[in-house]
Order: sequence, then structure tokens, then C-alpha cells
Amino acid sequence: MFLSFEDYGRAIEIKPGHAEAYNNRSVVYLNQGDNISGCRDARKACELGNYKLLETANTRGLCR
Repeated sequence: MFLSFEDYGRAIEIKPGHAEAYNNRSVVYLNQGDNISGCRDARKACELGNYKLLETANTRGLCR
């Protein structure tokens, strides 16, 4: 099943503590070249316990 960008946003609205939704939306942003929004969501996912994407983005120089 493939979820859209809007689905991740709805998931976050329904359950603001859903780390995986922030993580996945971050991937979409980063793939579109929107590092500001992508890093913001990656940081939020990290705060919620899902830190792997932020570590990868930092290593690749996408987030600082």
C-alpha cells in the first residue's frame, strides 16, 4: 500500500505523536528537495523516538 503526502499529514493531525508519519513525510520532502521541511519533520520524528532518518540526513549534509 502506498500512502500519499496528504495521508501522512492526516495521520499527523489525527495522532500528533506518530513518529513514523513524520519520518515518512520527511522522506517525501527530502526527495522533493525541500530540505527545510524535510529536516523539520525528521527532527520531530527523532524527538518521538525514530532517529535513523535524521542521522542519515545529517550524514548526507541535508540537515544541519
